Amino acid sequence: METGRPVISFREAFEKVSLNIPPFEGTEIITLDRSCGRILAENIHADRDIPPFNRSAVDGFAIRAEDIGRSLKVIEFLAAGAVTTNRIEPGTCIKIMTGAAVPEGAEQIIMVEYSNESNGSVSFNIPEKEIKSRNYSFRGEDMKKGDMALSSGIVISPKHIATLASLGRYEFKVKRKPVIGIIATGDEIVEPWEDTAQNSIRNANGWELVAQIERAGGFPFYAGIVKDDMDSIKEAIEITSRKCDMVLITGGVSMGDYDLAGKAIRELGYEVLFDSVAVKPGKPVTFAIKTGSNGEKDVLLGLPGNPLSVFVIFEIMVRPCIEKMLGIESFSNDIYGYLASDFQRKKGEREEWVPAKILPDGKIEPLKYHGSGHFHILSVADAIFRIERTVLSLREGEKVSVRYI
Repeated sequence: METGRPVISFREAFEKVSLNIPPFEGTEIITLDRSCGRILAENIHADRDIPPFNRSAVDGFAIRAEDIGRSLKVIEFLAAGAVTTNRIEPGTCIKIMTGAAVPEGAEQIIMVEYSNESNGSVSFNIPEKEIKSRNYSFRGEDMKKGDMALSSGIVISPKHIATLASLGRYEFKVKRKPVIGIIATGDEIVEPWEDTAQNSIRNANGWELVAQIERAGGFPFYAGIVKDDMDSIKEAIEITSRKCDMVLITGGVSMGDYDLAGKAIRELGYEVLFDSVAVKPGKPVTFAIKTGSNGEKDVLLGLPGNPLSVFVIFEIMVRPCIEKMLGIESFSNDIYGYLASDFQRKKGEREEWVPAKILPDGKIEPLKYHGSGHFHILSVADAIFRIERTVLSLREGEKVSVRYI
């Protein structure tokens, strides 16, 4: 494909992509059991006080404070969920289980471990440090009715489930997942379940992207493998773009007689904003947009052919865009770490992302690999770290920008 465009920096490329991501709207109702990882699209308020009553935090005996040190008559056993009309009067107590409503007149719960119960009465041997322990929660101690419990825009995780369930929210509104199309190109590409000829390549890119899209919060639309035929590629792009919020094409975007995807993109009327980025791995990256008569944008990214390049470009460029569509703070924000050993490279004309292990002491150990075709290195890597353009070597102990993978 004739490029004719200069190689641009990754930062410039990322800015072009980020600025052209179309507004993303749409919500759906989902149930509690399917909500983890989704983006909450409404504010959740407490529908009642939490806890809704003074609640025992222990198994024990509900007593009046002034009765500590006395033998008391046990007038009732109160299990969690049970209701009593009895009131704690002087000289009496109620045996109570964890989670039960504290009866009227009770001022504290004495833990069962400090009790001696016999013939309907109980006495206590309470350690000094426990004498004043209340051992129950006040009504509304956690939340008051009407309080904001969860804010729209959070990523729902297991830590939010108890709150949602406690507030009776089995169904609630979440943001729709952006649909991300995947087109794999190449006469040599076959699916993992197909018989392979000696010169065929199994489709690692397509299925790698399916997993990455799901992890990023999107919905993958896998359009399959398209052979190196201009009409077939154009048809696949047109069909997929109608169904998706963004389209990813793997292969066919670099320079060569059979790299047809770039030509197909242009013939379909897309404006190519860049097609070569100073980043390693992943230099042949194409970003193109097409604005329809209704003003809506079709967004397309052409990715390289090697799985390592595809993986890295997705993580550093595509995943943050999906997160932007969802309106969440990017999971892809870098952290900083310190190199466990020296690292050198021969050329510095491109920013580079290097696979690495995170050692037990938290230091970053670069992994040796044989270029963008060596995708198995991802299976043993924990992260990738960035080397800026023009930098040829880094010393042990130097601070680097790291992204978990």
